[in-house]
Amino acid sequence: MKKVAYFLACLCALVFASCDLDFNKPDSGQDGSESGNSDHPGCDVSFGMSDDEIGDKPADDSYVRISVEMKSQDSDARYRFSEIVNMNALSAVDLPDVPDGKYELYAWADGFSSNKDITFFYDVMEFSHVSFAAENYAGVSIDAKTAYYVSQKDVVVDGNKRIDFEMKRPHGAYKVTLSNPQDIMELNKKGYTAVVEYNEYLPSGFNVYNERIVDSVIGTSYTVSLPVITDQTGTVCVAEDIVLCAASGNLLLAFNIKDPEGNVVYRSSVLDIRLKRGTLVEILHEAESAMN
Repeated sequence: MKKVAYFLACLCALVFASCDLDFNKPDSGQDGSESGNSDHPGCDVSFGMSDDEIGDKPADDSYVRISVEMKSQDSDARYRFSEIVNMNALSAVDLPDVPDGKYELYAWADGFSSNKDITFFYDVMEFSHVSFAAENYAGVSIDAKTAYYVSQKDVVVDGNKRIDFEMKRPHGAYKVTLSNPQDIMELNKKGYTAVVEYNEYLPSGFNVYNERIVDSVIGTSYTVSLPVITDQTGTVCVAEDIVLCAASGNLLLAFNIKDPEGNVVYRSSVLDIRLKRGTLVEILHEAESAMN
């Protein structure tokens, strides 16, 4: 798969000069000591986002919440940072006061928006359990669920060298297209919807450290407004989403199509979708018959 990295402007000097969490000061070690070095010139780091099958990357001028954690592999020191910044300028990042050495680096980027007034979908307080609230799922767009992460060990920090990181999505994606909507929906009639229901479990928690699913929810659904059918040909997308995913996994879902009056005119069978992180699964579904 072709990978193209572009650098997050959001991580320029502005980021580290004004962050709410003091990135320049390490957490205390288990023995109560600190291993930071305020005289260290720091190092240059860049974050890029990989291309994948799921969709376009966020716009260069959008705002993003970037959360970073660095764990020293030589001591108990840990550096943490979180801030909302703009991605417009493409420049390298200066991490001051991080001593040379070997680190584990973890990062999570989300909340991509055209302005700083962001309602975050994910709770990123703990990288061992990045999660979302199930009750908020139905009204959230795919853009709001978009996220990227880095999980990398043996990162050598050398103040004289820049380190490049490529962020990837923690999601797999699917799209279900109805091949014969004219058999279900009346022509030129507005107001049809598809209600998509997840059967059994929907992954809801992601561990950035080991890149695994750590939690799930049940009874989750969302609604899709369907376009007006104007002729006897064409297809209609009835279900589309991105889902937190391990390297791969199965997802069960079904959908109902409702007419403008709210009557169910079609119920699909349960679809068993095999997801893979960073990829899009497309399914062409043919409705067997309309309901009476």
